[in-house]
Amino acid sequence: MALGIFLYLVVFALAITILSFAIFNFSSTQVYAESSFVFTEHLELGVVSNDVKELQTLLNSKGYDVGTPDGKFGPTTKEQVILFQKDSGLTPDGIIGQRVRAFLNGTSTVTPTHKVTRAVTPTPTTTSTTPSLDRTLKFIVPRMSGDDVKALQVFLNSKGYDTGTPDGFFGPNTKAQVILFQKANGLFPDGSVGPKTRAFLNGTSTVTPTHKVTRAVTPTPTTTSTTPSLDRTLKFIVPRM
Repeated sequence: MALGIFLYLVVFALAITILSFAIFNFSSTQVYAESSFVFTEHLELGVVSNDVKELQTLLNSKGYDVGTPDGKFGPTTKEQVILFQKDSGLTPDGIIGQRVRAFLNGTSTVTPTHKVTRAVTPTPTTTSTTPSLDRTLKFIVPRMSGDDVKALQVFLNSKGYDTGTPDGFFGPNTKAQVILFQKANGLFPDGSVGPKTRAFLNGTSTVTPTHKVTRAVTPTPTTTSTTPSLDRTLKFIVPRM
């Protein structure tokens, strides 16, 4: 009886030990599932398949740039696969073999060297200096002011006109530069940014400028030296020299 109880306790303790080891081993195993799609094919340069398209979609979502997914494993896809492999602690051969497939499918215990998601390079945005105006701007007392006036001044300065430091106030100098701009572009030179001038600035006008909009910046005049070139001694004598 005592022996039976002893054996029962030994078996129970052994079962607990095995279960604890299994739980610890599972929790310490790192599995990195990179996609819900299950990759089954060997992928390399030249392969065309749905697996390739899913791979390209995955790489793009991670910040790599393979372009528009087309299912064709070309040079660009291989290049991005190599970057992905380097980032993930995998052999950078550009081939989706058994080990890489296991990593993508979440059945690998490979620990990446750092976070797999690659930084996405933002696409540069081009900022237009053309102001979008929705009211008539002109010189009056008290002076008109606002962000639209400042935008107009920035625009004129960028085109070679000189309104000074943009301050958002429509003063005499701004009016003078508007007149120059209007003359240069076949617009009525009244110094007011009315409907026609606004349409021209907003790109909705059919007015054909008389010449290129950008005004040539007036060069700083150079001073011609008046220093004479002398080759004899000059002095006061009688009769005078």
